[in-house]
Amino acid sequence: KMATSYFRAGFMERAIDHFRTAWAFYRTTTDDAPFVLVVSRFLAAALYNEGRTRESTAFLREAVETVVRCGDPRTSDRARLTFASYLADSGELAETRVVLGGIDPALLGDVGSTALFWQTTCRVCALQGDLEGVRRAAAATCAMDDYGDEAPAMIEALAECGISALIAGETAAARRCLTRALDTCVARGLTAAHGDLLMENALERRLGGALEEARTLALRGLPLIGEGKLGRHRAVLAALAVGTALDDRELLGYEPDAALMD
Repeated sequence: KMATSYFRAGFMERAIDHFRTAWAFYRTTTDDAPFVLVVSRFLAAALYNEGRTRESTAFLREAVETVVRCGDPRTSDRARLTFASYLADSGELAETRVVLGGIDPALLGDVGSTALFWQTTCRVCALQGDLEGVRRAAAATCAMDDYGDEAPAMIEALAECGISALIAGETAAARRCLTRALDTCVARGLTAAHGDLLMENALERRLGGALEEARTLALRGLPLIGEGKLGRHRAVLAALAVGTALDDRELLGYEPDAALMD
C-alpha cells in the first residue's frame, strides 16, 4: 500500500524501493498468482516511468517465471502478455514474437488483455513487415464486440491497430479499425479520444486518396485534440499531410510551433 501510494503520487524511486521489499516476499509465494502479477506490474511500471527500461524488462522476465510457478494458466499468460508489451516498447521485436507465440488469446479471459494481445501483435507484425499478421490481428481486434465497461481499452487497441496497419500500408485494415474505434467512442460518449481518432481517420482517408473526406475529418478533429503530447503531435502531422495534398492554407496553418511542440 505504501508503494502504491508513492507510485500514484509520482514518487517513483520511493515506490520502487517499497515494491522491491514487497517483491522479496511475494516472489516466494505460490498461492495467489493474480496478486503476484499485480505487484510485478506495478514494479515494472515504476521502473519504466523512472527511465529504467531495460531493468523493467529484465525484471518482468523473472516475474513471469514467478507467476508461472503459481500454476494458474490464465494468469501465467497474462504475465507473458505484460512482458511482451514491454519487450515491444523496447524494440525487442523477435523476442516479442516468441513470447506472443506462447500465449493463447482465448485463455486470457478479460477484454483488456485480449485487446492488448492483438494490439501488440499488430504493432510487431507491422514493424517486421508481416502484412498477413497485420491483417489477421486487425481482423481479430475488430471482431471483438462484447466489451462492456472496457470500452476505453478497446478503443485504444482499435486505434493502435489502425495506426500499425497504416505503417504497414494496409489501408483497408486501418480504415476498419479506425472507423470502429471512432464509432465506439461516439456511441459511448467518450470524448477524450474523439479528436485524436478523427485525426487518425483523416490521415487514413488522405492515404486512401479521399482528400475532401480527409479535410472534413481534420477540421472537425483539430479543435477536439486532447492534452496529450503524442496526440497533439500526431494531429499536427495529419493536418499537414492533408493540407499539403490539397494545398489548404487553413490546415497548413497548424504547422507546429514552439508552444505546440512544448
